[in-house]
Amino acid sequence: MARKSQDATSGPRNHPSSCHNCRRRKIKCDLARPHCRQCLRSSAFKDCEYREDGPTTAEKLEEQIAILEARIEQLQKPERERLVLQAPYYSQMACSSFIPSSGTLEATLLSSETPSSPPTPGLDILIDRFLEYGETFGFFLHIQRFREAGRSRKGQSQATIESSPDSYTVLPILRAAVSLWAHHLHATTLNIAQSTLNQREEARLLALVTQLRSSTRPFPTCPNVLLQHIQVEVLLSSYFFRNALFLKGEYHIATAVALVQGGRFFCQATEAVHSIRQAERVNAFWTVLTMNNVWTTADGAPSNFASETDIEVPWPIDLNSAKWNEVSPNRSEPARIANFLAGKCGNATSVTALRAKASILFEQAANLSSRFRPNADGNYLHAFLLEFTSTNSLIDQFLFSLPPQDTFSPQDGLLIRCLAHVAIIELHNPFIGPLAVEASRTRALDAARATVDDLVESSQACSTGMVDPIIGTLCMATCQVFFSALTHGMLQNMEEEVDAVSAVERVLNVMPTLASGSKLVESQTHAIRDTFQALCCVPRRYTANASIVIS
Repeated sequence: MARKSQDATSGPRNHPSSCHNCRRRKIKCDLARPHCRQCLRSSAFKDCEYREDGPTTAEKLEEQIAILEARIEQLQKPERERLVLQAPYYSQMACSSFIPSSGTLEATLLSSETPSSPPTPGLDILIDRFLEYGETFGFFLHIQRFREAGRSRKGQSQATIESSPDSYTVLPILRAAVSLWAHHLHATTLNIAQSTLNQREEARLLALVTQLRSSTRPFPTCPNVLLQHIQVEVLLSSYFFRNALFLKGEYHIATAVALVQGGRFFCQATEAVHSIRQAERVNAFWTVLTMNNVWTTADGAPSNFASETDIEVPWPIDLNSAKWNEVSPNRSEPARIANFLAGKCGNATSVTALRAKASILFEQAANLSSRFRPNADGNYLHAFLLEFTSTNSLIDQFLFSLPPQDTFSPQDGLLIRCLAHVAIIELHNPFIGPLAVEASRTRALDAARATVDDLVESSQACSTGMVDPIIGTLCMATCQVFFSALTHGMLQNMEEEVDAVSAVERVLNVMPTLASGSKLVESQTHAIRDTFQALCCVPRRYTANASIVIS
């Protein structure tokens, strides 16, 4: 029997309370020190703390969260008019002004509940610019509802929001994540001096999101809170991939998958729910699935989704279009991936649905290609050939059925078509190397040329840098086809060789526009350029008559 402390035997007027963990779990505590029996027996609760010993770790974290939320409110509200003294050392002081003193934080916390303060115009403009391209980077929530709720600045904590599940309030962590993206995209328009200050603010916001994320519950139960946490994970994943931080990007997309699966977003909701929330739930699932398909395939890693996952939700809709509510997610047929791969595409033509379909084809083609075994038995090769032919036809059918290009934004159309074309390249990849199957060689080269044409055409209409960061990987896969053809002597004549060299040059000419602000696309541009320069130094059959100019 664990021995109780002498403090635990004091009179009833000073009766000690249970430890923090037992109070939270609502179980009886034996009040033993330094650890009660319940905490000793638990594998998860090791920090046995008593209120009479001072603030617990959880209470300290809650206080830090309140301070950070207050800091968000302070940044989103203009400073009150006051007399400003000119400090002779202002330039040195400005660098440390991001972190306020404890007194300032207390004042901010008290004033954060004042609803009369208008929002910061500058930040709202930056956020609006991000939301304009938000879907490109994984924003799946209803933009107008988010914009209205975000500008209300209620400053409610997650616990308060969870107690009112029917209300809609933007969580501080989501506001911070969107502000992080807003400043990140704003950096492409700044000069060097402005960029330095913006980078500091971006770093501070990233630290804030990380701190808020580590201080929240592992799995929220409120539907709105869960949706917003999934949105945060998606935005962080896209942010880290764009900045060439692969491990962090993979971690956050894996977390988003875990939240989606834990919330059973792949199942059709049975209860009556708000139509916007249900549409957001469906779009959240498909956005996470699309990002998982694209990035795990690009990395050659296994999918975070279980292969036996039975999808019961319909294809996503364009939630932010004017006619989104004409299609009810509750009445639509389930979008089963097996049916799609069997050629039953359905009539879902929303941009989000087409992105999802293109990502499924991309993953399927790469997965099938990796399973090719030239020395396998006849039964295996026969089954492989059937699946290969079916997938090849399905990609052709998908490309043929795409709506006109003016149906999409330039960046959406570029991503959808490039994913499909590179899916063809991935599918035929085993047969364009040493095996040198003529039909596959021609098919891969045609797909690569089509990708180059799309890149050149769409880059002129795309805003600088406002493209999905996976575009850089797709550019590299496209150029690799031309590099392989030039290296292995797969081209038939000088005209084809000049055409291959020209195609790589065209890609290199447009990639700086696509790479603006994206370290990942920028690094892949350098990799393509370096490979191209090295390849052009190697004598080949027709090089003497080919004019090769490296920009």
